[in-house]
This record gives sequence, structure tokens and C-alpha cells, in this order.
Amino acid sequence: MYSNKFTRRAKEALVEAGKTAMQMGHNYIGSEHVLYGLSADEESIAGKMLKSNGIVADAIKDRIEMLVGVSVPTDSLDLGYTPRTKGIIQKSFDEARRFGCEYIGTEHILLSLLRESECIAVRILSDMGANLTDIYTSLEEALNDKTDFSDHNTPGKETPKKNTKTPLLEKYGR
Repeated sequence: MYSNKFTRRAKEALVEAGKTAMQMGHNYIGSEHVLYGLSADEESIAGKMLKSNGIVADAIKDRIEMLVGVSVPTDSLDLGYTPRTKGIIQKSFDEARRFGCEYIGTEHILLSLLRESECIAVRILSDMGANLTDIYTSLEEALNDKTDFSDHNTPGKETPKKNTKTPLLEKYGR
């Protein structure tokens, strides 16, 4: 798909999504697994945004178990993305371009996921009491600030820290 266009953190989130699906005995990678992967790295932009809204990886995993169930863990490396998840990932490329970003970061995947109102991930977020509009708006505002995020500048390395404070880190970081 766009594998060479993902940041390191975005790639790691998608790998974590696959690992979680395998551990849960699912034979696919769905939006719920992607949501878990995004939340698992609390240092990524998406992870910070989710955590600041009370959404943490363990709670997401519990909701996945409740909604979808679990089976015998699989070690199959043949897991594929569901059609909806493929669409979310493809649309994350559009989100990155919309904000003038060369690479797809976790924030772009989360924006794309939030736009997909009929997916399990959005249901999980809603069930957990997240205000989807607030999360989406906060992400858009942060991206519109053109702040250098460590998630989306280059695919394999972090952005050097600047002396200026970043609004997103100030607002959502500790």
C-alpha cells in the first residue's frame, strides 16, 4: 500500500495491531486492532491524544474482547486488513497530504479512523465516553499549527527537539 510513506511510529502501531489480532485469535486486522496499536504507544501523537481523553490500551483491549471475543492465539503471518481497515489506511494518506505532510503519522491514521463512523473502533471510543468531535478537532488544530511533530517528519527517525514549545505536547503531554 503506502508502507514506505509511514513514520516509524505509524509502522509500529500497525505492527502492534497485527500482533494484537494474532494474540486474540482473530484472523484479520480490523479497525479495533488499529485503535489498540495507536493507543499502545503513549508517546506517539495519537497515543497522547487518546490518553489525554481517558482512552488507554488495556481498556481498548477489554472492549475488543467484549465486543468481538477471543479465540486461540494464532501465529499465522497471513493476517490481512479488513476492507474497512484498508480504507482507513488509504484515507490516512489523504489526511497527511491535506496537512502538507510528506509521511503518514499516527495522527493521520487516527483522523482517518475517526472519520469512519461505522467501524468497531469508533464504537469502542464512543462506548468509552470519548468525545470524537473533540479529539478530531484537537488533532486538526494541532496539525494546522504546522508544528514539527516527531511522528510525521521522516519515516525512520525522530525530529530533533526544538527550543520552542509545541502546543500539542503542552496541552497533552506531562
